Amino acid sequence: MAATDTLAWRVKNALVNTLKGLNLLGIEDRVYPQLAPDQTNDTYPCFLITSAGQAEDVGDGDTESRDTRFAFAVWLVDRESTRQEDREPQWLEWRKAGIDAFREDQIARFNEQVPEVWNVELEPRPQIDEVLAGQKAYKLLVGGFIVKVTAREPRAA
Repeated sequence: MAATDTLAWRVKNALVNTLKGLNLLGIEDRVYPQLAPDQTNDTYPCFLITSAGQAEDVGDGDTESRDTRFAFAVWLVDRESTRQEDREPQWLEWRKAGIDAFREDQIARFNEQVPEVWNVELEPRPQIDEVLAGQKAYKLLVGGFIVKVTAREPRAA
């Protein structure tokens, strides 16, 4: 099995595809999967999907299957040079749209991309992460949230 076929990678790509599918005015398809936030090849504003700082949660499952919860950070990033107050309404709207894409009532849409997924949870993060906001690469990390996706797969025989 190629690494790109693994359950974790398919979940991460489903996150990317879900956000790209929103086609938000001003962001369009600028959704980048990254190991950690890295501005090298990014165009702003954008969403970054990273696994940095996150860990899987291995559930018990049952005699026939096991559950794994994958967690990915979603960051909304902008380097706009205008005054923050002028851009804040747009940032808040993009952030809300991103969060809404992974609410409980959207599990079926996510499940179409990764059939093993049976639960999606959100953990909002601060509007501006103090550590990342301090990096010179970013003028502003508008806000982030963690998406935790639980998938069930058969136990090995």
